[in-house]
Amino acid sequence: MQWIGKLSVELFARRLIASIGVLLGVGLSQAAGAHDETLVPAAEIYHERCALCHGAQGFGDGLLPMYIGRYPNTSLLTPRKATTLDEIRLAIALGGTQGGSDKSPPWIDELSAAQIDQLAELVLRMREDRNMAFQTLDHARPESKPSKLEGRVLFKTYCSRCHGEGGYGDGRMARVYKNPPPFPLVYSVSPHSYLTQIITGGGRLSVAQKSCPPSKSSCDHHKFSR
Repeated sequence: MQWIGKLSVELFARRLIASIGVLLGVGLSQAAGAHDETLVPAAEIYHERCALCHGAQGFGDGLLPMYIGRYPNTSLLTPRKATTLDEIRLAIALGGTQGGSDKSPPWIDELSAAQIDQLAELVLRMREDRNMAFQTLDHARPESKPSKLEGRVLFKTYCSRCHGEGGYGDGRMARVYKNPPPFPLVYSVSPHSYLTQIITGGGRLSVAQKSCPPSKSSCDHHKFSR
């Protein structure tokens, strides 16, 4: 369906723009150290209540927007309506049109005032200190078993443009990449460890797939096996 291709391009563009900012600041973040322990409780709530729509790092690539057509833009990294701390707090508490956050549900009856304050601070940090916020979110991320459903959604969003929806190497970009063409994954007999390396590092690790981009920023390490 046409909306799937359009959605994939939009999500890819959001990821690319946001990742540029992350890469520019990665050196400073690593030098500064690890996550912010004071925001870990908020990050735990985020993964439990928010990641389904906003994604594990706020890119707007949660399972719902990737799976449902014409889903509203759920990226938290680009301010739209709620820009200040007070506005973000209000958006979390009231949700929907009252809080200026599109179709977001209200959390005022399910979270305490302190938890809403912490979540608002975390969202603000995602915009002002992304690397620290990402490290905090990664630190608080719960262990999860691989999901075939999420794996299919991720593949359709990030991989099918080249490999095709069925994995036969007949995606739209196959008309562009000729030497070598996208690999027909249905015929792959590569071990799990090799596939993980290719997904993480891209085609630079493979002569046969040198044009394949790295997907570490698009898929966290819990999803490589999916």
